[in-house]
Amino acid sequence: MTKSLTLKKGYTYYFDATDSTTNNHPLFIGTISTGGSYTYEYTSGVTNSRTTTETLTFIVPSDSPSTLYYNCGNH
Repeated sequence: MTKSLTLKKGYTYYFDATDSTTNNHPLFIGTISTGGSYTYEYTSGVTNSRTTTETLTFIVPSDSPSTLYYNCGNH
């Protein structure tokens, strides 16, 4: 299970996926905690979703769900 983060709506957050340990582990934001599939991917306010080599940027929209999850596309 991933660690919990508390994010504020309207703020910008950066998730650094530039380290070589994230290769083959595409990072994305989802509406459920289960990775391995992009079925429940949340893309509003997200730049570079599914990245393995860049920074994912998330500007939390004012109408975003109260709970979101960071997930790996492979696990």
